[in-house]
Amino acid sequence: MAAEPLPAGLVAEAECMLTALRRELAAERVLLLRDARLPLTRCGTHETIIPVASEAEFAAAWVRALDEADEVWLLAPETDGILADLSRRVQAAGKVLLGSRPEAVRLCGDKYAAFRRLQGQAIACVQTWYHEEVDAGLQPPWVVKPADGVGCEGVRLVTRKDDLGPELVQPYLQGENLSLSAVFAAGKGVCLSVNRQRIEIEAGFFHLRGCEVNVLPVSEWQDPVVRIAAAVPGLWGYAGIDVIVTADGPVVVEINPRLTLSYAGLQEALGAAVAPKILALARGQTDVDDIARWRRRLGRGRSVEVRA
Repeated sequence: MAAEPLPAGLVAEAECMLTALRRELAAERVLLLRDARLPLTRCGTHETIIPVASEAEFAAAWVRALDEADEVWLLAPETDGILADLSRRVQAAGKVLLGSRPEAVRLCGDKYAAFRRLQGQAIACVQTWYHEEVDAGLQPPWVVKPADGVGCEGVRLVTRKDDLGPELVQPYLQGENLSLSAVFAAGKGVCLSVNRQRIEIEAGFFHLRGCEVNVLPVSEWQDPVVRIAAAVPGLWGYAGIDVIVTADGPVVVEINPRLTLSYAGLQEALGAAVAPKILALARGQTDVDDIARWRRRLGRGRSVEVRA
C-alpha cells in the first residue's frame, strides 16, 4: 500500500463494497487487513481487524493472515497486476480463493487482451486500439483509458488526436451505461442483477457517481453472461460486466473480476445475501445451476440506489 492520499472516489466505492461484504459475512470468523487511514469499526462479533499503515506492515500482516485463513476474499484493484498477484499467492499457499482465478484476473485486467478474447468469441464489445493503431479515418471524440485501470480512474474524453497518450483508445459511444452483476464458476455464469450506472464527465474525465441496482429483468441478460463465462472460464464467484446499450444493441465495455459498486445494493435489491452463496459455492455445497434457480425464486426484487 502507498503512503500518498487515497483518491476520494475510489475510497468511497471501496467502502461501499467492503461494508456490504462485511455485513453479509457477520456470522463468519473474519480476519480483515485494513488500511489504517480508514475507519476501523468492527462489523461482526467474530471479526478481527489488523490495521496496516505501510507496505512493510502489509507484507507482514498478509503473511500472518494468509497462514491463519482457510478462505480468502480479495478486495484489490487490477492496476499493476495487484489483484492477479495476490490471487496467485493465495492459491500458491493452498488456500481457497473466493474470487476469479489469476489467469482470468490477468486477462480481464488487460483491457486490450480482454477485448481480443471477446472479439475472438464473437461477443459484441467496444472496439479497442493502442494509440498508435488508431486509424486516421477514425473520427473523434474518443475515450482514452489505462490498459489496466480500475473503474473510471484515468478515463478521459479526447477530441484531438494530439491529446492521445500511451493509453488505450476506444470510440465514444452514445447509449445507456449498464452493468451486470453475475456469479461464475466452471465456465458457467448467472446474471443476478442489471444495474444502471450514473457516469458523469467533468473537465474531460469520467466519474462514476453511483448506480441503480436491479433496474431491469435479468432474463434478457443471461445469454451474454453465459457467453462470457465460456469465453473466460477462469471467472469465479462474483464479477461485474460493464455494458453500453447503443442504437445497434448492447456492447461489452469491460469485465471486472471482483466486487463492483453495485454489490453494495445487491442484498437490499434481491432481499437475500449473495456472499453466503459464494461461500457455499467454494465449499461444494451448491453450484451455478443451483444459484440460477435460487435467483429465479427471488423474483423481480426492487431497485436500489447506491452512491459512490
